[in-house]
Amino acid sequence: MDNKVEGKEVSDPFEAGEICAGLSHAYRIKVMQVLMQLGRKAKLADLLKECSKDPPFFRQFTVGKAHIEKMAIAGIVDLSSEEGPYVVELKKEVRVFVKDIKSEK
Repeated sequence: MDNKVEGKEVSDPFEAGEICAGLSHAYRIKVMQVLMQLGRKAKLADLLKECSKDPPFFRQFTVGKAHIEKMAIAGIVDLSSEEGPYVVELKKEVRVFVKDIKSEK
């Protein structure tokens, strides 16, 4: 198994906190997973419909859009509409790594 990590380490606590806030709900994690399955870009209505196929993740349109807006504020997705339907595009693939700290006794 290859453990090579691509990307950058986020060491700024404010940036890390913003990203964590953008993913601090299970529905937002689901949105990120579905976007990756759909090729990283989808119409908002199609994305919400796909997420809602899994019963625990059913949301009304306005609630689902509010979650995606929070992800956009964190820079995880881009939510745009240019004289047409809203489109959501994944901007960051977020991976979390945890390192145990061994105390010295």
